[in-house]
Amino acid sequence: MYIKSLSTYNFRNLEDQSIFLCPSVNFIIGRNGQGKTNFIESISLLSRGKSFRTNKNKEFIKIGAKEASIFSSVFEKDNEFSLGISLKEEGKEYFYNQDKVSSLKEYIGRLISITFSPDDLDLIKGGPQARRNFIDKHILDIKAGYLDLLFDYQRALKNKNRIIKTSAVIYKKEITPWNLILCESGSKIMKERAQFINLISPLADKYYKMFTEQEEKISLTMKNTKLNYSEIGEENFYQALESNYEKEISLKSSTVGVHRDEIEIKLSSRDSRIFASQGETRSLVLALKLAVLDIIEAEKNTRPVLLLDDVDSELDAFRRNALMDIVFSKDRQIIITGTQLGEFKQKNSLKFQVFRVCNGQVLREEFRD
Repeated sequence: MYIKSLSTYNFRNLEDQSIFLCPSVNFIIGRNGQGKTNFIESISLLSRGKSFRTNKNKEFIKIGAKEASIFSSVFEKDNEFSLGISLKEEGKEYFYNQDKVSSLKEYIGRLISITFSPDDLDLIKGGPQARRNFIDKHILDIKAGYLDLLFDYQRALKNKNRIIKTSAVIYKKEITPWNLILCESGSKIMKERAQFINLISPLADKYYKMFTEQEEKISLTMKNTKLNYSEIGEENFYQALESNYEKEISLKSSTVGVHRDEIEIKLSSRDSRIFASQGETRSLVLALKLAVLDIIEAEKNTRPVLLLDDVDSELDAFRRNALMDIVFSKDRQIIITGTQLGEFKQKNSLKFQVFRVCNGQVLREEFRD
């Protein structure tokens, strides 16, 4: 899988332009603040309909403009197709082969990308939602239907919260229908998350050892103070809701559910969120992302586009070299941003292109076949 061309219109500070990428390595270089991360973000947004930087549509749109758009031509397994997103402050519209699609479910999964960025440290040090989002995002890469479960769950949770937060008198019959939906969709979400954690944990452990000389073992575990991940099922989910009914009403908060899941990431017996050093945190992030890469390639029989943002400043030489050795070991499209090429260019014997970004304009400087 690779992106043949990318066209941007009024997207952040990027010029209105079309950029033609090669199926191997594409270096995007330039001084800080010129638009390198905006370029990476446009591809990530095109891939999954969401940005890794913001949820506010107005931030995508160039100052003074009313709308923006991103379109691309994608090639996969002898099949070429186009994807596009139209961005307005009030929402997004998605396009496949120039036709507007009716839902995000019809759109996602066509262009799969994995992003490495400085913000990834939140995956380890941030709150539980960052880790839930990471797991859910990559389950969606494999199973687009998982989005229906998330939508159903969030819809039921929103309606339940509306009742218990705003009603002066609460009748159980008002909450029961939403609890039943929470049980049905929530138990399935639990199953998908547990399966994905079981896949990613041994792979992450394997990769972590490539980024550190320490003899520590990575383990990932799904945790929930109210739900038992060893007994997943609608009945157990409903029993947890029933036993906490009075507490939820008194607190005016939904305390039971997968929205309270935590993914515990341990280095041997240590909680990485508390004890991991900055170097260990970076190694953990790299290990998790590469583990996901392996899973997607095995499940989807395709190679995702890799987006490496500012790795020359974020990683020390040892970790940079280890990462490049791994990602360059197979033919895949890689888009790397940085202020300079450094050792990346010398390590890669494949075809590559070099683009320079200046004031939002992306110009090709060099090509090696």
